[in-house]
Amino acid sequence: MLNNSNTRGTNVNANSDAGHSAGSACFSKIIFDMDGVITGESMYWDAAALTVCELLFGRENVDASDIDGVHDTVFCGRDMINALKVRGVNTNWDLALVTYCISKHIDPDLQKLDKEHFKKVLEFAQSLPYDATEVYDISYNAAARVTGRDVSYFVREKGEFWGIVQDVFAYWFVETGLYAMEKPCVPLEKLRGLLETLKARGIVLGIGTGRPDGELKRPLEMWDIEEYFDKASIGSYTDTVNAEIACKSEVSLAKPHPYVFLKAAAGGRYTDKEILAGSHDNITDGVLVVGDAAADFVSAKAGGFAFAAVLTGVSGADMRGYFEENGAEYIFDDVMGLRELFLN
Repeated sequence: MLNNSNTRGTNVNANSDAGHSAGSACFSKIIFDMDGVITGESMYWDAAALTVCELLFGRENVDASDIDGVHDTVFCGRDMINALKVRGVNTNWDLALVTYCISKHIDPDLQKLDKEHFKKVLEFAQSLPYDATEVYDISYNAAARVTGRDVSYFVREKGEFWGIVQDVFAYWFVETGLYAMEKPCVPLEKLRGLLETLKARGIVLGIGTGRPDGELKRPLEMWDIEEYFDKASIGSYTDTVNAEIACKSEVSLAKPHPYVFLKAAAGGRYTDKEILAGSHDNITDGVLVVGDAAADFVSAKAGGFAFAAVLTGVSGADMRGYFEENGAEYIFDDVMGLRELFLN
């Protein structure tokens, strides 16, 4: 069921500002985030927890046989993930990076997994501003002070430590086979049926994700749903990095920057330079972005997109209030809610 979540009191499926109505024939393209929308995130969180452990204690001291225990200790159940996600910290690399930095700040000499220690890490995270840029800056500086490293060492995407985080995460997620345990957010047959029907209606399906190409393609191929997505309408972390290099960007183009959704919306019609310079026609018109996290919403709105929130991310139904307060055009329990917009 559609939810009345626009703070101005208008019906959520007839938001006059967005210009889209129920039945929504004027949407010609849907761009999906992956994690928490199409793919479940549990394996990603597990890999991130194992990554934090290896970074702190070394691979030989990680008890991979107790993944649930490692996850629950490092992330205090899911409270740490919730605390960072709602502040716009989006990818699991970012989750591992920030958790590590705060952990080093709390106790630079930590020798083993300790629940009380990570409760303090959580408390620190919960005290941080609701702004991803500030969260990162505070975390970098906190780690730098106790490790003697320059702050630049820890900076996401630019610092040396970022590459280490990515490599360690890839070991746990890819080389150990955690990726093969991924599951979709809704039953696969339902998801496949939804995508097939949407495509048959002439709606172009795209993706805007913080995953690199390899980690994006695996579930699409494994679940046999790759064919439903327009290849030209996919924006990934790999595209983001390439654009930053090609355009010599001085700022990160990862979410909550709108680049990845703009890339998907452009559908290959414009170069990255043209996309970032705004040298194009209105590529957001008739495009709906579907996401589960604050970073998705901020990114979509920065790009000028209509937004459909789904409550299948780490915070689940607790995100409803955030999306209501900030004026998301649509809120669904999961992606199957799109049927009410497009298939009725």
